[in-house]
Formats: sequence, C-alpha cells, structure tokens
Amino acid sequence: MAKKRIFLSLIRRKSNWCMCLLMAILATLIFTGALIWQASSQSIKELEKTYGSSFKLASYADRSNPDLWEYKVFDENYSATIYIGPRVSLEMLERISGEIDGIANYEWENKEDLMNNHILLVQMGFQLVPGFSASTAKIEEENYKQWKKGAISDQDWQTYYERYYKDSKYDIYDTVAYGLNNSQYSTHFRNGTFRLVSGRHISPSDYHVAMVTPTFAKLNGLKIGDTIPLMVSPLNASTSFASGVLGTVDAVIIGMFEPTYEQPVNEYTSERDILNNWILIDLKTCSEMEKISGWSGETSLATIYVDDPSMTGDIMEQVKRLDWLDKHYYGVEKDDSSYHEAAAPIRTLRLAMGAGIAILAASGAALMYLILKHSIGRRERETGILMALGITGKSIKRQLLTENLILGVIAFLFAVGIANAAAPMLGDSLLHTLSPKEEMREYTKEEIDAAIAREDYEAYTKMTSPQTKGIEAPDTLSVHTSPFSILVTGFGMAILICLCVNEAMEKTLRLEPSRILSMIA
Repeated sequence: MAKKRIFLSLIRRKSNWCMCLLMAILATLIFTGALIWQASSQSIKELEKTYGSSFKLASYADRSNPDLWEYKVFDENYSATIYIGPRVSLEMLERISGEIDGIANYEWENKEDLMNNHILLVQMGFQLVPGFSASTAKIEEENYKQWKKGAISDQDWQTYYERYYKDSKYDIYDTVAYGLNNSQYSTHFRNGTFRLVSGRHISPSDYHVAMVTPTFAKLNGLKIGDTIPLMVSPLNASTSFASGVLGTVDAVIIGMFEPTYEQPVNEYTSERDILNNWILIDLKTCSEMEKISGWSGETSLATIYVDDPSMTGDIMEQVKRLDWLDKHYYGVEKDDSSYHEAAAPIRTLRLAMGAGIAILAASGAALMYLILKHSIGRRERETGILMALGITGKSIKRQLLTENLILGVIAFLFAVGIANAAAPMLGDSLLHTLSPKEEMREYTKEEIDAAIAREDYEAYTKMTSPQTKGIEAPDTLSVHTSPFSILVTGFGMAILICLCVNEAMEKTLRLEPSRILSMIA
C-alpha cells in the first residue's frame, strides 16, 4: 500500500518534478565544482611530483666575522671585498648524498638565478652565432680603418677607441658554459626549453665532458666524441680581456641539445645570450674552471633532488640533523620555485571551486528546505487523513522521505551526466583565463632602438635577453569521475534531503489528526 501511495504521489504531483529539477540543477553545479576541484588538486600533485621533489642547501655569509672577508684587487680598474667563508662544495654534496638515502641528484643550479652555475668562456678561433659583439666588431674595425687613414687622431684613438677595438677581438668569442651534475634534472630540460637531440645526458660520474648544440657543432665542424678546448675568460676574474685566456680545459663532446623554439636573435642580442652558443659541462669541470678563475670552486646555493616527492620533508630534516653541518653557516630551505607560478592559477581555481561548493551547498540546502516546507505544508490534509486512518507519523515521514530520495536519485543521475560533459570544458576555460600563455616573441630593431632612446634599460634588457621557458600550468585539467566522488556527492545530497524532510515534517507530525484536519477545514 505504501509503495502505491509513493508511486501515485510521484506521478500526480507537479510540485515533485519542480523539486526534482531544483535538485538536478543544484547537484549539477555541486558535482561540476567537485570534479574541477578534484582535477585541480590532482594537477597540483602532478606538478609537485614532477618539479617539487627538491630543496635548497644554502650557505650564509657571516658579516659579523671580519676574518671571513678579504679585500681583493682584480686589476687597476676594479677591487672589492669578497666573502671567503664556508660555502657549499661538491665534496659536501657528495657526502650528504652518500649518508642519506633517497637523494636522486644535486645541482649548483639556482632556479631564481640560472647564472649561478656558469663559467664565462672566450672560445678563440671558434665561430659563434653572431649577435651584438659581431655587429659591434664591424663598427670597431671601421673606426680602426679611419684611424689608419688619419680621420681619427692618435689621441682620440687612444682615449676613446683603442680599448673597444681590442676588446672586440675577444667579444666575438664570448659565450658561457653551465655546470651540471645530471643534465636531465636541469631546469632548462625539465621546463622544456632544451631537449636532447643525440648522444646522452651528463651524469654524476662524468668529468671533462660537454654538450653542445647542433648549430654550434655545424659552425665548427664538431661531432660527438670530439674534444673541445674550453677557454676560461678573464671576465670570470673581473679583469679585462687584456689578461688573455686564464686557462684551458679539454672536454669530450658526449651529447647534443637544442632549444625547443626558434629564439629571436638580432644585432642587439649578446653572443652569450644566444642559446645555440651555450655549452653544458659536468659540475666537476665547472668547479675546476672556477678555481682557474681564482675562486673557491664552490657555490652559495645548491638544489638537492629526491627520489620520492612525499619524502622531501623527511630528507630535509635528516640533512638539518647532520652533526657535521654547521647551522651557523648553512641552512635547508623548501624549494617550490620551479612550479610555484604554474601552480598558482590552479590553486586559485581549486579555492574558487571549494568556496563555490560550500556556497551552493548552503544556499541550496536553505532553498530546498523552504520548498519542501511549502510542499509538505500543502499536504497537511493528506497527512491528517492518513493519521486518522491509523497510519503512523513515522510511516508518513518514511513515505515523504522515500519520494524525495527517489527524486534525488533521478536528479543526481541527470547531474552526473551533465557534469561529466561540462566540467572538462568549464575547467579548461577557467584555467586558460587564470593562466594565459606567454608567447615567445621577437622584438624588432625599431622597438629596441625606441627603448634605448627613452633610456628604458629594463625593457632593453628584456628584449635582448634569451627567452627561456618557465614551468607552465597544464593546458587542460584531467577530469575523471571516480566512484569515490560519486559516493561522496551522492551521500551528501541524500543527507541533505533527509535533514530537510525531517525538519519540514517535524511541526506537522507533532499535531493530533483532528487538529490537522480542523486547521485545513
């Protein structure tokens, strides 16, 4: 009998289907938000897993101890007070890696300053992709010819031109080498700026090895297996080119890499900023070349990578507890620099979805309660008759609850279908709005000239510097409907319906049948 009453009530009452439509809309919005929230959380975890499995080991300069500082004269034009205290050495990193399990790699690379692990080279006799120095050398050569012709006086030549003419003979060979312990962990490879073309990556066991670009190799007739002399520039020691090459280290080419995009290069681009002129070397060789330059062969900041991202915090604590690591000079810092910007729009999206779900649940519950209360109020006559016939209030409540749960199931099934179709499109649209892609662009000569004319050196530097990529947010969110999300959302909706029906029925069921009938007579 109860089943028949439920069936007749469902098909005869139009208000039931209005309630079903409300539930469907509410469930669709909540479930869509839940799917996007879940996909956002998963994307952040993937970014952390790929780029967040690292931390920093930093050395701190003790400014209170004068014994750790030294006044150094580099040449007649430059002197400075430099720090000579404890820094991060290769031996220290090797010891940490040997004593603590779970460390995959370490680099001198500082992700906020990618020049942290570099050595300037002056590759005399080699050909580079021409840039600013090549165009300047032509001007200096023309000035030299004018001086020889007598168009420029000897005094003006010596005062204004001679030094630049001599430097131009070195500038055209000025490039840079980056020291890497394991090149596949390098920021440039991990963020997609570089890719391995042939050969292999630099590994921790390598010594006196190098990687070059196919462009550099073609210009100089090089191939994998050839030996290349790496010429240490005097600029590393803050001296002029007049000092000549400070030293040479031979390295074997083991692999070739290339930029993944066409870098804009013009007469304002420095040769050392042209990616195809870069050389990658092993970290031991980089340290050796630093010592040739008169430095310690150590660094102020290193990045340590771990095998399991979930163990990063635990490994950081183990490093902090090493008794031989002086806490006065060294510290361990969390490193989310690689993916922080990429994760920011996803975190914003996740926060917005979480807030939206909470607001929808609260407002939906209030609206559902008001409609149910109104609907049940209109059924007081039916309730009074049923109670007069001896049907208990508990049975009546169970009937109304069953009716609304059936409506809820229908609404929820409809919502799951709609949300599955809408969530990927809505999520991707919101993600693209929050994280617009920054396109690589080529600046024209007119734009650069205009920046120079207005003395906007920040813009000039941006226009002429290499445009390396950063870690970017994913193009799409991977939205998947899991059984868990269906159960949680469905269970939450069922509880909401039960609470609303129970609250709406409470007052009516406390009355006697005769009282209910007299109220509606």
